[in-house]
Amino acid sequence: MAWPIVALAGTPDSIGAEYGHHLLRRWYGVQPWDQTAEKDPRRITPCPITCQNPVEQPVRYCFRDKRSAKNLGEIVDKAVVGWSHAMVHSALRIQLDPGTGGDPEITCADERVAKDALVISDETRDGDEDYNLGPDCPTAATLGYQFIPEGRPTLPFRHRLRFCGYLADNEHRTKESAVRQMMHELGHVIGLAHEHQRPDRDEHIKFMCKRLWGYDEALEAAMKDEQGMMYDSEDESDDEETRVLKICNYPYYAKAYFPQALDYIRGDRFRGDEEEQIWKNRQFSDKFDFDSIMIYSSSDLAKEEEKRPMVRRSDRSDFYMGGSPDDDKVSISAGDIARVAQLYDNGTPECKQAQDGGNWGPVKITIRDVVEERVMPPWMGKRDEL
Repeated sequence: MAWPIVALAGTPDSIGAEYGHHLLRRWYGVQPWDQTAEKDPRRITPCPITCQNPVEQPVRYCFRDKRSAKNLGEIVDKAVVGWSHAMVHSALRIQLDPGTGGDPEITCADERVAKDALVISDETRDGDEDYNLGPDCPTAATLGYQFIPEGRPTLPFRHRLRFCGYLADNEHRTKESAVRQMMHELGHVIGLAHEHQRPDRDEHIKFMCKRLWGYDEALEAAMKDEQGMMYDSEDESDDEETRVLKICNYPYYAKAYFPQALDYIRGDRFRGDEEEQIWKNRQFSDKFDFDSIMIYSSSDLAKEEEKRPMVRRSDRSDFYMGGSPDDDKVSISAGDIARVAQLYDNGTPECKQAQDGGNWGPVKITIRDVVEERVMPPWMGKRDEL
């Protein structure tokens, strides 16, 4: 069966914004590509150019196995549609690897599929609810594209998107919520990092680590310190408060005792050779984006529903991944679009306008040669966009 083709077209009634619109400066992620990226394995970049006329920089994906294609195919398709406003005036494309011939059941292991393609996998296990809903079932994606310098061994399947966010028979892991999560993970693949891990996030967000799921167990493990990591003779104290500070704010300790906190720790606190260099190479904007698809919702990973791990510092209000608590109203933000236009510059005036915060009008989405919907600009109804 041929995989659905998503065609993008800007409509004549596109709505522009003034040149220099402030939405230009809302993002956190990799730097633009340059020739040095191909020589530096620590450089993570946008996807490379594969076509010059027109310029295209595709995210080329395949499915690990037929089960993943069957379970996640529609979710991936809808998530791609969710990025349509970012693709319509940029070089970004999200598509099956050409080696699949458009057939999702041609899996990543097939010799015709490029070994640098993004491998999408369903990590759930049939009939194993404890595993599927537990901490060991991962939803995670590699950030951007990793070049392999000439002369170094190739690393096949180095770009991964592992997904555990959809369970057909679970009311909390619905197809609609899975599309939101898949849009988020595709954002990582494109080259965007977590907005709430920006070095300046504490100016905008109040993060309450003790409200994270797994905190009590993490603290207990840190107090026992069976790995002998917590004691530091230079510390004036080695009490509970000090250990909380360590497991909530520093990756070295969080990796050992509180891995759930790793996705909340500020990027400037990552240390250690290659990992530190990768984080240092990331760039972030002047303005913080509460509506980005790349920010966690206030309630994500909360151990108690009414106690949010993150709120706005200004007024203690909630915020949501994709700008809405309603899965049907989730969208990428205007800032997400502007950054994609910068990272995936196709050299057109329309792309330049998108970089500067404009040209985000309605977009017609065509799936299977049928116009399904007319997607409105992402700022519609958002409190922070204009």
